Amino acid sequence: MARAKMPGLQLRGGIWWIWKQIDGYGRIRQSTGYGKDEYEKAEHFLIKRLNEIRDAQRFGIRPERVFRVAAAKFLMEQRHLSTIGDIATTFKQVDPWIGHLPLKSVHDGTLAPLVADWRTRELSNRTINIVLSRVRRVLRLAAMKWRDENNLTWLETPPLLTTLNERETQRVPYPLTWDQQRLLLAELPDYLHKMALYKVNTGCREQEVCLLRWDYEVEVPELSTSVFLIRSRTNSTSRVACSSQRVRPAASSSCSCSSLNSSRPSASRSRQSVLARSARVIRPHLRAAGTP
Repeated sequence: MARAKMPGLQLRGGIWWIWKQIDGYGRIRQSTGYGKDEYEKAEHFLIKRLNEIRDAQRFGIRPERVFRVAAAKFLMEQRHLSTIGDIATTFKQVDPWIGHLPLKSVHDGTLAPLVADWRTRELSNRTINIVLSRVRRVLRLAAMKWRDENNLTWLETPPLLTTLNERETQRVPYPLTWDQQRLLLAELPDYLHKMALYKVNTGCREQEVCLLRWDYEVEVPELSTSVFLIRSRTNSTSRVACSSQRVRPAASSSCSCSSLNSSRPSASRSRQSVLARSARVIRPHLRAAGTP
């Protein structure tokens, strides 16, 4: 005689789903992730889920959630951030290491293999610390903000994550010699040559050059020249960049777009995306030019 199946499981699209009403909790609609021929595994998953709910209701024991679920929740809540693409890339990179771990199991010990592996790839301590700070942010939200149906936070307490000493791998800035500048510019393709020429003459950062616009230009008739008022993306301040006769041809190539009333030429979206990758492209040319 065949064993009776446990109520609360339904086969939908070849996958066993939990479809059950629980008193004092509500209805559960959740995929077990197991296929048609894996009924016993799906049944064990259902029993585990019911025990988690019962423990949370009676004893205040938190259901177990993995870091991958918490990272997905963070991305949904913070999708308005301008850096959300970079954060999503970070979570994708750390997922093989900690994505499957319960939140309470993410700490210095479980992150140590990730940190050790990334240090062998010669990533700077600053880069690794940025990753750790994003992991820490998710854990803090899980412990201090996110709550479930039983008013329990996702995590009891956030762990203290150890950061690396950024000075150990920090590269000391130095000025290019005239010979190094000549060798570097000779190595670059035309569109990077003009951008680099503008950068070495103005000291502008990468994104300031990539996102330069003609409507940032302000005429200074007293000096028979003009300057660029580069607006900050994070606050209301602006920075002045010169537009001398030497760098004006380079500025013409660097400006990514123009105002609607401007007659200056503007670059296409595809060109702008190429300019935004200049930092990665320029590094091999720096090495070829003999710079450290």
